[in-house]
Amino acid sequence: AFTGVAVWSVPAVYTAPPTAPPAPTVPAHPTYFAGRVFYTFESGVNSSNMVAINATDGSTLWVTPDIVVTLIWPVALPNLVAYTGQDVATGDVYVTARRVDGTLAWRHGPLAWSPPGLWDNPNLDVDAEGAIVFMYAKPHIGLRQVTAFDATNGVPLWTVNDTHAEYILDYDTYAYAGDFFRLTTINATSMQLQRLDGVTGASKWRSVVATADENSILLVGNGLAMQFGLSSRAVQAFDAGSGGFAWDTAFLKGSPTTGTTVTVPVWRFGTLYRVTLVAFGLVPSGCFRAVVAAEERV
Repeated sequence: AFTGVAVWSVPAVYTAPPTAPPAPTVPAHPTYFAGRVFYTFESGVNSSNMVAINATDGSTLWVTPDIVVTLIWPVALPNLVAYTGQDVATGDVYVTARRVDGTLAWRHGPLAWSPPGLWDNPNLDVDAEGAIVFMYAKPHIGLRQVTAFDATNGVPLWTVNDTHAEYILDYDTYAYAGDFFRLTTINATSMQLQRLDGVTGASKWRSVVATADENSILLVGNGLAMQFGLSSRAVQAFDAGSGGFAWDTAFLKGSPTTGTTVTVPVWRFGTLYRVTLVAFGLVPSGCFRAVVAAEERV
């Protein structure tokens, strides 16, 4: 039975790579796949070599020779794990995939804007089928780029470039049903939700989201694409097939200033879950402690 009792615990020891900044660092970006847990250390610029541990007993299986670019979660593919990594010797950045035993399966690059000149971290997404790896990148201010790779060999399938004269904020991306979804701002009061065809890169639809919440999350599933505003505590849902408006709600209530807030909703098997917290704060160990008031299904 699932009891919540710790099965194992191992110390996460950080060894700084040659080009990585010094401590402080914390373990970050855990990804579970094929009986293994992959994680890195967050240190602000680059994270660290990625570590693979056995999910059964916590023993270390292997460590990557390259550095995983910070803030980027590894993504699981069929028998592979993909990430954005920086070559320690050259400083070049690659999209890389490794087999579950740690051996290199493929890598693409160096990326055209590898340092010097890498403006921001590329973001990787893969859908449930695991056939295509999508990379959303910001090579420089004013340019947004989406590239799709064949997950089996890393061959680029297509690239879409969007050029903007003004700075456009990027919020979240999501891969679903073989396609790529992204959420961006278009002006001071609106966002844009877009779906790109996974095979060709063509835009299937673009929809305006009537909010410019600076803290927004994109959730896609069960035929819906949903924008959740962390500040507004509202959800706007769109038909994932057509982009048409489906519904919205401001049912998420509470204010962080009063000690009542909510977590990011989770979409699973056609149900939207959210948890309300009625109290939170720091305990002597420095960790956050929260009291759960209710779990609701919407």
